[in-house]
Amino acid sequence: MCIKNILCNNKYSVVKVFLKYKEIIENNNLILDAHLFSNVPNIIDSIDKNLRPEYVHMCTKALLYLKYIETSNTGISVEPVCIYLYYWIYHYLKNNGDSKHAKAFYKKILNLFQSAIFFSCTNYPDIIKTSELEKLKFLHDMYNILNDIKIQSPSCKESRCKCAYDCALMYMQKIDECELNYDHDFCSELNNIKNEINAQELIESCDNVKNLMFPNFDRENRILDPVPKFSTFRFSMYGLYLKQRIKGVKEKYINFDEERNTLQLFDTPKGISSDRTYNILYNRD
Repeated sequence: MCIKNILCNNKYSVVKVFLKYKEIIENNNLILDAHLFSNVPNIIDSIDKNLRPEYVHMCTKALLYLKYIETSNTGISVEPVCIYLYYWIYHYLKNNGDSKHAKAFYKKILNLFQSAIFFSCTNYPDIIKTSELEKLKFLHDMYNILNDIKIQSPSCKESRCKCAYDCALMYMQKIDECELNYDHDFCSELNNIKNEINAQELIESCDNVKNLMFPNFDRENRILDPVPKFSTFRFSMYGLYLKQRIKGVKEKYINFDEERNTLQLFDTPKGISSDRTYNILYNRD
């Protein structure tokens, strides 16, 4: 995904503003123009009749989102707005088991809205990969937790430590991916989230996060930092991570020993030295 220069440096940096766009699309009090609403059925004509009411709701919210952006004077950049719209449509439909229609729905909604400011966004579904939409979802979920910690939302007010730990669990899920199947932009954004969590200063006040370190990954060499710095965030999941790594190495050497023992069953006959061939070759002249 590389859409204009603003997103080519880090294709996942746009996720930082998703919370703002989520608020707009979920809590928009504008009223949809009659001519737009009357054309919504044309967008969902290929959908099963039993599902159409839900899709009417989705299309209405998407159109109101575009209307809010168009009439807003807050200087919002169009590219992130469109990326979030496609992201939102994809995951909305995926939750209903119908993500295959996401591209068509997105293009139909933009075509129905017919605003020049969104003309450049039409081909975004052809540029943004499904795997990138999934990674955006993962990062967005982490930013949601981080935001809940910052504002002490009801979900985190009583247990900011639990929210921080949940965020750590998500981070740990991607350690191997950032080590082996390196995606610089994704891992860089993941690291940014980790740093923001560190800034919340929960280390000493949370029993479930103060005993073990939150591991780093080396973004250049694609390996884990063998000695995480003391200032990094600490989570007990790291202990589990190290335990699994050690177990994996142990099993590797056990398997190696088993293979070596098997090969010894086919060793050379007794009395024939392994040096004999060498001696023959050495003295053949």
